[in-house]
Amino acid sequence: MKIFLLIGILLVYTGCSSVIGGLTREQIDKAYVGEIAIGPPKRLNEIIQFPLSFSGGQWRQNSAICFLNAESKTRDKEIRIKIFTSLCSGDPNPMVLQIDSVEPGSYSLVFEDPDGKTHYLQKIEIK
Repeated sequence: MKIFLLIGILLVYTGCSSVIGGLTREQIDKAYVGEIAIGPPKRLNEIIQFPLSFSGGQWRQNSAICFLNAESKTRDKEIRIKIFTSLCSGDPNPMVLQIDSVEPGSYSLVFEDPDGKTHYLQKIEIK
């Protein structure tokens, strides 16, 4: 166990903190995330970005774990999102849900747990 700690410390000090984040990447469930607030969309060519923020949830109990990224998959009129965490390595980045190449319309936004269980979040309009 001590060897892993030593390796982690060395990686941080040698500028390889992104390696640690990649090695500790983990998909999390809705109970860990808590409430999800979805900000207004921003379009960048074919990409639509929604800022995300979280409140409540179990993530507040561990300051060594940071939100890493959000991934999405679109199927029919449903957008499923997954949230990932990792060990913190520097300042956390703002969380943004990025959706690529979707047709304009109304979509159900759904959170997906690691076990595949889903949680309806809200309807979103893509223009």
